[in-house]
Amino acid sequence: LAFGVPMIYFLARGQVSSALTKKLGVFFCLGGAQGLVGWWMVRSGLQKGKIDESNAEEWQMNTQFAHVSPYRLTSHLASALTIYILLLWTGMGLIDKRRLATTCAKTAQKLTWFKRAAHASAAFAGLTAFSGGLVAGNHAGFAYNDWPLMGGKFVPDDIWNEQLGWKNFFENIPTVQFDHRMLAYATLAGAASTITLARSIPLPPRVKTAVNMCAAMLCMQVSLGVGTLWFGVPIEVAATHQFGSLVVLSSFLWLLHTVRAAHPGFIAARVVAQAASKTRVPGV
Repeated sequence: LAFGVPMIYFLARGQVSSALTKKLGVFFCLGGAQGLVGWWMVRSGLQKGKIDESNAEEWQMNTQFAHVSPYRLTSHLASALTIYILLLWTGMGLIDKRRLATTCAKTAQKLTWFKRAAHASAAFAGLTAFSGGLVAGNHAGFAYNDWPLMGGKFVPDDIWNEQLGWKNFFENIPTVQFDHRMLAYATLAGAASTITLARSIPLPPRVKTAVNMCAAMLCMQVSLGVGTLWFGVPIEVAATHQFGSLVVLSSFLWLLHTVRAAHPGFIAARVVAQAASKTRVPGV
């Protein structure tokens, strides 16, 4: 209703273009599918044998140990993040249509590397958020409540269970938490590279603001993650950490939106205009 009713209203008033109408239709269908994925996830925690009917009320209120399939939980999270990314990107495209353009070859080369670093950082931020679903689904945060080590070691002893094989990456608690940490470190490294490259380029104020926002939100998110471990996963801190992942991802999406390149035809026209102004004869 929150999406469908306003969409129908603006469509009826003719205030939505045909291209945007198609996108909104896709988003509406994805939202409906998200509800089905949510029920599919919840259903995994309602299977017979998992609930003690004589003590059902206590089980329902016990949020520490209520359990659903980590695979389904992560699928539900991934689909939600996908919908959010599409909505946010589309909304930013409607609000801000500005793009970057430069006629300096040296600046263009630096800008290329800057964009690559920004895209890599955003990808790692998304993967880190995705892996957070596996951490939550396996209750991996309750283990190894120390940092920066895990059980006194950088790589825990039981990181690999031979019986699980490839499922270690999705079901083995030490592996799941270790992977989440490594992806967070990779995001930090990518963000550091992005910030370093940004300082060597004459960027517009909006791009610099986006870079600073990414740095600030990432520092906040890392602090929340460490605090979640140190304090034994209190629900208030853990929920804030989960919300923080969305804020970090949004910041990087905003950064990627601000560094979109101008159309090659626009750059070529600008080069021609600059060349014409230099060769113009005075008084003509």
